[in-house]
Amino acid sequence: MKERETPLIDKKLLNLLVCPVTGEKLELCGDKLVGKSYSYKIQDGVPIMNVESQHKTSKETN
Repeated sequence: MKERETPLIDKKLLNLLVCPVTGEKLELCGDKLVGKSYSYKIQDGVPIMNVESQHKTSKETN
């Protein structure tokens, strides 16, 4: 499988993005931006961060 030549999302943009619901920093995980509470899809390099597109994340806390 060929490695992706261009990043899914610009790193400068990634450093600025936070969850619009909680204000938490988001991390790139595959084709999604993931926070502690919600995740958002990325389409054509653009994060889709509207209320209808958010998904609850299911991370366990110890």
